[in-house]
Amino acid sequence: MTTKVTGIGQALSRGIWTWPVAIMIFGGVLQVIIPYDLKQFGIVPGDWHRVVGIWVSAGLHKGAEHFFSNLFTCLMFSWVLFKLIPNAYHWIQGVLWTCSGLMLFLLGSPEHVHIGASIWIYGMAGMIIVGGLASGNFRLGALGVGLS
Repeated sequence: MTTKVTGIGQALSRGIWTWPVAIMIFGGVLQVIIPYDLKQFGIVPGDWHRVVGIWVSAGLHKGAEHFFSNLFTCLMFSWVLFKLIPNAYHWIQGVLWTCSGLMLFLLGSPEHVHIGASIWIYGMAGMIIVGGLASGNFRLGALGVGLS
């Protein structure tokens, strides 16, 4: 006998792919309500005292324009990735998030504090483009290029 998920469980199971967007919204709300400069939690390449920025910086943004531009593309790429690889979606997103922050920590300009989800979003775009090309679905590859 199978049970059908209804109500809040159904809404959660349908919306579970949106957790990257939820992280960005949570970070944006924190930046507005906390009278504290959260930029200090960004990535400073090579500064091991600020290594936590690898995982925190994606939720921080310079301002509303930066936030909303990242929010829209994160929403679109997350949805496409979830449709492409529903069984590995969360694992892939976690790897992309960690690897993009780590690459920025290792290779970024040490004169700046890096915040925002742009590098993570470009990682999602790369996955979509490569996935489209590898599967022979050139429209999917073009979608990845077009959205970036």
